[in-house]
Amino acid sequence: MRTPSPLFLLVGLLAGCGNPCEKLCDNLADYADECGFSVPDAEVDECRAAQEAATPEDKDTCEDYGTPEAVRAEWTCEDLEIYWDGDAGGGGTPTSGST
Repeated sequence: MRTPSPLFLLVGLLAGCGNPCEKLCDNLADYADECGFSVPDAEVDECRAAQEAATPEDKDTCEDYGTPEAVRAEWTCEDLEIYWDGDAGGGGTPTSGST
């Protein structure tokens, strides 16, 4: 029997990390970062933890609408501003202006 390569195992391990709703947390944080907002790691961790128990229906929705491309198509940097402008209880402050 042939032993799988370490790279193959690493790719398989990383692909299995998190459900689609947990990945949505990462995608929104990445997009917010691109928009110039600072998203604390603790907020991303909190979001991911809250999504661990997502229902199968929620996971289907997140898979359909939570990709980086879908996030960018649905949200603008201005939309994200209410979460990370420091006034709405969303957390951090912009590191630079939104685009």
